Amino acid sequence: EVYMHLQRLNEQIKQRQQQLHLVELQLMEFAITKQALDDIDKTKPNTEILVPVSNGIYAKAIIQDTKKLIVNVGASVTVEKDANSTKKLLNDQEQELHKVKLELSTEMQNMLIKLNKLQKEIEASY
Repeated sequence: EVYMHLQRLNEQIKQRQQQLHLVELQLMEFAITKQALDDIDKTKPNTEILVPVSNGIYAKAIIQDTKKLIVNVGASVTVEKDANSTKKLLNDQEQELHKVKLELSTEMQNMLIKLNKLQKEIEASY
C-alpha cells in the first residue's frame, strides 16, 4: 500500500514538473513579447519589418501604425490597444503566472517531503 502511494506521488510530481515547465515557457514568451512591443514602439511608421508566419518562416511587411495593436482578449474577440495598455495586460497575466508557478513549486516541495517520508518508511520495513 505504501509502495502504491509512493508510485502515485511520483506521478503527481512528474505532472507538476511538466506544468512548471509550461509555465516557465509562457513566462519566457511574455518576456519576448514585451521586448517586441518595445521594439515596435521605437519603430517609425512605414518601416519594412519581418512578420512571423510560422516557426522560422517570415513575410516582409510594412508597418503603418506603430502606436495601435490588435489584441486578442479571448473567445476570438480582438480589440485595439496602444503599446502601454498591451504591456499592462501582459504584466497582469505575467503576475498571475508567477502566482501559479509559486503554487506549483510549493505543491511539489510538499510532495517531495511526503515522498522522502514514504521512502524512509519502505527502507525501515526492510
